[in-house]
Amino acid sequence: MKIPLRRVISTAAVLGALTLAGCASGTGSTDGPAGAVLQAANQRALAGSFQVAFSGQLQVDLSGVTPPAGVTAGELSLVQSAINSTELTGVAQVQNSKEVSLTVSLKPLLTQTWHVLYLAGSEYISDNGTQWHEVPASSSSKAAAGDAGQYKSDFKTWGDDLRNEVTVTKLGTTTIAGEPVEHIQTAISGANLNQALATILSQALGGLGSQGASLKSDLPAIEGLIQFTQVKSDSYVLTSDGDLVRTDVTAGLTIDLSQLAALDPAQTGLPTGSVPITATFTANFSDYGQDFNLSKPSHIVAGPVPTPSGLGSAFGLG
Repeated sequence: MKIPLRRVISTAAVLGALTLAGCASGTGSTDGPAGAVLQAANQRALAGSFQVAFSGQLQVDLSGVTPPAGVTAGELSLVQSAINSTELTGVAQVQNSKEVSLTVSLKPLLTQTWHVLYLAGSEYISDNGTQWHEVPASSSSKAAAGDAGQYKSDFKTWGDDLRNEVTVTKLGTTTIAGEPVEHIQTAISGANLNQALATILSQALGGLGSQGASLKSDLPAIEGLIQFTQVKSDSYVLTSDGDLVRTDVTAGLTIDLSQLAALDPAQTGLPTGSVPITATFTANFSDYGQDFNLSKPSHIVAGPVPTPSGLGSAFGLG
């Protein structure tokens, strides 16, 4: 199954945002409680314009995996090397909730640097930053609206479910680029996170009616397939004005491939074993209040939206 690249990126961004902001409550300066300081910093960022430069990487260990039929151990090793050497990097300029510019690369997995521009319901995409394609409204604006609604719902649900399970701690004052910042750490155990995810998944299936009911028997296997061990974020807030300047997120999880057989008993030759994964993500925030002058591209070309090229085709990211 192929997954659109922008869906992969947006999903990762949402998970990062949930880890960062979904569990704090209250408002206040850096003199207040840790949760209130962090929540206030997030609210300040989302209330106006800002830029965020981000990078992320996965580290997987496939040594404990028995490959699927037709795949050799050597090929599996190549897959591990390809994943572990790939870095997600990019810059997002957020003018407001309806005007966002995103530049992102996933190298060496994908060869191009991608540019995406969202303007009041219209979406434009480019693989070179010069020639742009307008994504048809039927496939972009409706999907974006649906995604936004679902993400908003998920965001609230996660916040409500995890608020009492998250530890938010002030770790003292340090400096970034010569400026004093308050270091705030947010952490949640894998057990609490997995329980919240199970609740969300059950609620989601309940909203699918008869289709969801038919999937409920698979719920234990789905829940067991991906198990988080811990998620931790370290955020840095300027003591001078309460602005968020950087966030580092680390997530540990394990994929239990034995659950694949439970999900598809008729399928033979499935991989087995477990895959430990560590995901790291860093976001640097700047340019609060900046006018990024986002506007419709002047060079829009006809034809289909370009397809990502490179090693990504081997992983279904095209």
